[in-house]
Amino acid sequence: MAEIIGVRFKSVGKVYYFDPGDLMIEKGGHVIVETARGVECGEVAMGNRTIGDKEVVKPLKKVMRIATPEDAFAIQNIYRYYVDNTAITFELEVPSVKEFQERITKTLERYPYLVAEEEGEVIAYAYAGIFYDRRAYDWSAEMSVYVQRGIHGKGVGTALYEKMEELLKKQNIVNLFACITHPNAESEAFHAARGYEKKAHFEQCGYKLGKWWDIVWMQKVIASNEGTPEPFQRFTGGF
Repeated sequence: MAEIIGVRFKSVGKVYYFDPGDLMIEKGGHVIVETARGVECGEVAMGNRTIGDKEVVKPLKKVMRIATPEDAFAIQNIYRYYVDNTAITFELEVPSVKEFQERITKTLERYPYLVAEEEGEVIAYAYAGIFYDRRAYDWSAEMSVYVQRGIHGKGVGTALYEKMEELLKKQNIVNLFACITHPNAESEAFHAARGYEKKAHFEQCGYKLGKWWDIVWMQKVIASNEGTPEPFQRFTGGF
């Protein structure tokens, strides 16, 4: 199943994105877009949609879905930039497509692995991983999200994180953690805006691109941590 996470339209040569929570409905030859700013509508014309004087640019919607091993090549392409040009990931070599296929398959045995698409192209992905491989950590998970270079700030990463949280709550996960290379003010702000709190700062943990890098750990509690938690449930593919 695919879920709408945004509608893109343009006006006077500019491109805008509705917020991830906005709702688009096609009914009776009209497009109705319900947003936090109110409701706008317009007629469907010539295969494109108009909202007032604004023409909706195809594709009408970005969607997110559960990843499959067939997404490995697209995910590798997104990840390649971060490996080759940044310390956001501490990997020094881009994993092969086969390695990504195996990672997707292994992750889905336990946690969600999601991709966001636009016009049939994967533009971002997010997944959860084991926080630490001991049974008592079953109620904690580490989060990761990567967005295609050049489209940050469009709400795609936020939408993926929100859906991930929804799915992880169903698995009875209590704690979410993010390990962030420091300095990375953008990522720290992204997580802080979503309720993560900085809990630890470790110095000179990784060497990449000719220098040493610190890391910080941020945490978000998404369920009650009082008393005995409900048993951890493996991800079963429900969306």
